[in-house]
Amino acid sequence: MAGLEAHFPAASQLTRAAGKVATTASQAKNTLSALTPGTGQALPGALDTVAGQVGGALSTWNDVTPLLSRLTSHLVTRR
Repeated sequence: MAGLEAHFPAASQLTRAAGKVATTASQAKNTLSALTPGTGQALPGALDTVAGQVGGALSTWNDVTPLLSRLTSHLVTRR
């Protein structure tokens, strides 16, 4: 993505968004990994936490969707 920044300055925003989504996915994984047999009472809270994390990741991607569309258009029409 770094090479694209010269032609498409918003590429850094996409890179940051991808990093944020990756971090959020890792946090969700860690939340679920903390559950062990016998901790069933913690399951609803863990699922609620993961739902919030996934919602945040989705919101992050939705925020950069227009940038991603422009980048895709630029790459497709590039000669």
